[in-house]
Amino acid sequence: VVNASMTFCSNLYTHLMIDSNDNGVIIINANNIDVDCSGASIGGDRTAGSFGISISGKSNVSIQGCAITNYSSYGIYSPSGNNVSLINNTIYNNVEYGVGFDTVSNYTINKSSIYGNGLSGIFAGVRSGTISNNTFHSNSNYGIRLTGSTANSTIEWNIIYNNTLSGIHGNSAQNVTFRNNTIYNNKQQGIEWFSSSANATIVENTIYNNTLNGIFFQSTSDNNVTRNNITSNILAGINISTTVSRTIIY
Repeated sequence: VVNASMTFCSNLYTHLMIDSNDNGVIIINANNIDVDCSGASIGGDRTAGSFGISISGKSNVSIQGCAITNYSSYGIYSPSGNNVSLINNTIYNNVEYGVGFDTVSNYTINKSSIYGNGLSGIFAGVRSGTISNNTFHSNSNYGIRLTGSTANSTIEWNIIYNNTLSGIHGNSAQNVTFRNNTIYNNKQQGIEWFSSSANATIVENTIYNNTLNGIFFQSTSDNNVTRNNITSNILAGINISTTVSRTIIY
């Protein structure tokens, strides 16, 4: 349990076990906390329900310089919080998700590498924040999965590739800007935006060599697709399916 800011020694911590309540190995238990792992690796043993770092209902929390692997549910999990920053972390080979954020606002995920997780790199229901300058690859579902509570967010300057489903998946998300991302070699779409998602701005991205479409729209409205480089996707660069309205492409 962490009640004050801390810095790790740069060693390897393996087979750390969750506590009996399944709350996480490192539990952030106060506001205004900075955790600097200094490159230390935190490794679990895939115990069911485990996650490496838990941040619940706290504000002004920063996690940086951590390598987190081999947890069952999430490498880092925050069911709620405000001003939560994940910076320069490597989160990989967790059974389900690398990062899980639910109803987190004013968030930052920056300069991290998130790969090889059994479901998605990030599973997020987030508001008013940025996912930028990260690499997402080789996750078994999506690189980034945005759920219905996601709104007012910016996804920019990320490299997203070789994910088993799509690079970015938006389901009922609202008001998201995708800018200057490089998205390629995903096994379905580069970006898929559907199921009542709306108000996407997709601008100046490079999207290529995805197995289905570069961008796929379905059951969505009020989107703007501008100045993207979309090439060599197997089915189509942009595929507009059923019940799509007020979407501008130029």
